[in-house]
Amino acid sequence: MSNIIGTSKQPRYARVADALMRDITSGVYAVGDLLPPESVLCENFNVSRATIREALRQLSELGVVNKAHGIGTRVMALETQSQYLMSLNSISGLMHYGHETALRLIDRSAFVAGESDTELLGCAVGDRWIRLRGVRSVIGLENRPIAYSEIYIDERYAEIAYGPSPARTYYEMIIDRHGEELQTVEQEISAINFSVAIGDLMAVKPETAGLQIIRRYYCSQSQPIEVTLNHHPKERFTYKLRLNRPSPK
Repeated sequence: MSNIIGTSKQPRYARVADALMRDITSGVYAVGDLLPPESVLCENFNVSRATIREALRQLSELGVVNKAHGIGTRVMALETQSQYLMSLNSISGLMHYGHETALRLIDRSAFVAGESDTELLGCAVGDRWIRLRGVRSVIGLENRPIAYSEIYIDERYAEIAYGPSPARTYYEMIIDRHGEELQTVEQEISAINFSVAIGDLMAVKPETAGLQIIRRYYCSQSQPIEVTLNHHPKERFTYKLRLNRPSPK
């Protein structure tokens, strides 16, 4: 059985889920096999039962396992078809996306915002930006990308935009190097059809349905420090948002 590995910034349940997924894909557990009982998994991974249950829930949502009451957790598939599950309940959840996926850059270019750019970038005409284009994949599954990405970075942070492709998100590096503090993330989700050019990059047919997700990252300024635009094919990405009711005062 695999040990828990991966970035320490991942939640423990995510690292356990990754380890179990490695065991399944490597043949330790075949389709139809039952996974060890939760008590045994707790001992093997040295984690709590709550952690094990959340890891199994993640794999269940991806269709890899199925938990039957009184029977156990059975392996249903050997792979997730490269579908990425983004589960958010706080800003920190966005960081997991950056740590669990890898960006392959295609190009970078500087430009001056025109009238047509102001809505996307939340900026004024004449502001200077750097645009990075690339495709993003789950680490270890680079042959089936989950998103076409455009990243727009305020020119004030050019040394970061033109630096080597980071293991972290660009906005994290901006915050660390410039003493900023992330205050707000604004997000827009809409349905799109893939163009021929982007479809070729993503290995999907033109007009394939997908999601467009735009995020704007704000610190103390009224203008975002970074804007991201991602196109996700419908069969490779699941977005999950959990909203908690505020506790009564």
